[in-house]
Amino acid sequence: MICYEAFAKLRLAQFFPPGAEIARLEGWEFMGRVWVGEAIGFTEFLRLRDDPEITRSVALDLADLKPATAAVILSEMEIPVSKGMSMPMARSSLQCVPIADKRFRDDRHTFDFEIGRAEKFDISCTFLDDGGLVYVVVMRHDYMMTSRVV
Repeated sequence: MICYEAFAKLRLAQFFPPGAEIARLEGWEFMGRVWVGEAIGFTEFLRLRDDPEITRSVALDLADLKPATAAVILSEMEIPVSKGMSMPMARSSLQCVPIADKRFRDDRHTFDFEIGRAEKFDISCTFLDDGGLVYVVVMRHDYMMTSRVV
């Protein structure tokens, strides 16, 4: 798994060609915090507003991203999952069991994992009941250690 220092430096623009339409996010509310960052659709790279130099959350819309782009980002983060992967395959690749199972819509499940030892990451993987992995959120576990600003 990527180390915190390297994860902190990730920016969405590094994975897209110059001129890509990247939306700038300001005052983005998520997980009880206020964030800044960049987005293309539902793919987001977020930094806490009160600590804007450190990326703490990356969300990947695997259904929308080009497979090659998604593969490069996941590889950079050293997360061994891919679009369409089944939950048992993802669990095996991540080498851990889910700590939570959520169902927000009738056609999908989201499973939460915690990986890493000294530098932990929370990973949420959303699987379509018929289609496999479609969305991944990776957060540095220490985002919770900062003060709440919402």
